[in-house]
Amino acid sequence: MNTIAVAATSSTVTALQFPADRERGVGHHRSTRPRTLHLVDLENLLDGRVETEAVTEIWREYRQVTGMGSDDHVVVAVAKRNAAAAFFGLPQSVQRIIGDNGPDGADLALLDAVDIDWSAKRFGQVMVSPGDHIFTGTARGMKAAGMQVVQVIGGGTSSTALYLQCSRQLNLVAAQHRARALRSAALKAETAA
Repeated sequence: MNTIAVAATSSTVTALQFPADRERGVGHHRSTRPRTLHLVDLENLLDGRVETEAVTEIWREYRQVTGMGSDDHVVVAVAKRNAAAAFFGLPQSVQRIIGDNGPDGADLALLDAVDIDWSAKRFGQVMVSPGDHIFTGTARGMKAAGMQVVQVIGGGTSSTALYLQCSRQLNLVAAQHRARALRSAALKAETAA
């Protein structure tokens, strides 16, 4: 070890590291978290209410809760009708995918963008936010390829089959509260009319 004892008393020793050790990262904390692929259905995280301000808020929470690293790869999908609002609220480093405006448009676009073999060679884990059952087979395939599959749950719901394919779930609590409040307000307005 390249250290020099600078001062020593009966109970403490103070040591300095040589610069070469610092350059190699010796003595520095390194994350043991595997490199992560994030597959994000933004519409599901936002419970279908995609507005630039909401995207910015949820992205802040998503990064914090998932512990997103600088070497992670992030793919975000939305339907064409939500692309402008979504993409203005996201950082430039995010890979953007636009799906059809039909049912499951963002999910299908995200599925088309996934290559399980390629992903398994490059990433130790995948964080998925789609909630629809059509993503279950892909989650199962990623798990079989040796990837840890973590589900990120925001304002939308998750199918039971997909939920069970994931090793654990991370909840975006603020997004969930926001979605419940918006659903409650919409229900009150509907019953009042």
